Amino acid sequence: MKIAEPNYIRHVLGYVTPGYNAVAQWNLAEIRAPEAWQQYFSATQKPGQGVLVAVLDSGVDVRHPDLAPNIARDASGSVIFLDEVYPNSAATPDIDASGRNYDWTTAYSDAMHPGPDGNGHGTHVAGILAAAGVSGYDGTNIVGVAPDATILPVKVMESDGNGDDWSISNGIVDAANRGARIENLSIGGPMPSDLLSDAITYAVDKGVLLVAAAGETLPTGSPVFYPAAYPGVIAVGAVGQKEDYEPYSNFGTQVALVAPGGPADNEATDGVLSTLPTYGSEMATELPSGIPGYGHASGTSQATPCVAGVAAMIWSLYPNLTAQQVRDRLVTSADKLGGVDFSQQTGWGLVDAMTALSVGDPRYGQ
Repeated sequence: MKIAEPNYIRHVLGYVTPGYNAVAQWNLAEIRAPEAWQQYFSATQKPGQGVLVAVLDSGVDVRHPDLAPNIARDASGSVIFLDEVYPNSAATPDIDASGRNYDWTTAYSDAMHPGPDGNGHGTHVAGILAAAGVSGYDGTNIVGVAPDATILPVKVMESDGNGDDWSISNGIVDAANRGARIENLSIGGPMPSDLLSDAITYAVDKGVLLVAAAGETLPTGSPVFYPAAYPGVIAVGAVGQKEDYEPYSNFGTQVALVAPGGPADNEATDGVLSTLPTYGSEMATELPSGIPGYGHASGTSQATPCVAGVAAMIWSLYPNLTAQQVRDRLVTSADKLGGVDFSQQTGWGLVDAMTALSVGDPRYGQ
């Protein structure tokens, strides 16, 4: 298909779980993920198990100890890493079956960083979504919302946090063709694009659930960014630790749900805690935590994988549901904030893992 338009730039916006810090990972409690793990999952039926979730972002550090167990691999055991920024260059990573050996060349745009995610944003998002919670650096570990989902890293953004519509659209299509059931897009920008719209339509027609960040604009938000604003996409806004709407979170009739995103101020200490690359990265420099491989950050980018993670849990329990049915569960089960059915700031409410999984459960007479 030939399209003549500007190539806009977008931005990075009884189950026994592994031990996690309930205070530091406040986002999990806010959406009742630990309760859902205990109530609905077991050693043989794990949260997110069997669900492939594409993280379209700045890349993912597939060597990170809390991420490596859940990275998608091909039949030979090699890590699958879709590089849409330089798909045909010598920058393509050479990753062995363990996901720990690389041969990154100077042709790679993140050559200053010895790994696939020079920004750190994608690694942070992936951890919120599906960190496995194994023992990490300094005894720290991170548990994702769906700690047994499979992560498909799709690099569509560069180390500066920017990426063009051509790369993003290719990533959306390629992830759908790879069998991703969910695509997490914690990226966006204010201008619409026919190229992006066509890619979204392609993925939706293939039965993919697309979850995207509504975006943030300081100090008081603005209309929902694209691709979140497109029909068929779940647009996610942000709330803080007291379930209050964060004013930076973009708003509009397209907002479907909100999830924990953290505050605009003090994000380095009060934001959402997650994984960061195990090597130097832009986010690690901006948000130093003192613990290599981990850090806090805030935004609708952090809220979005909370919703994608709950969707992965739904599909792991009810694999025959359609994407529309999963979306309906997420929306109808949301916690109505302030007793309001819908608002342009908080959509249909705060995503709620427990209620989303109980809908239609015969044990609850529904």
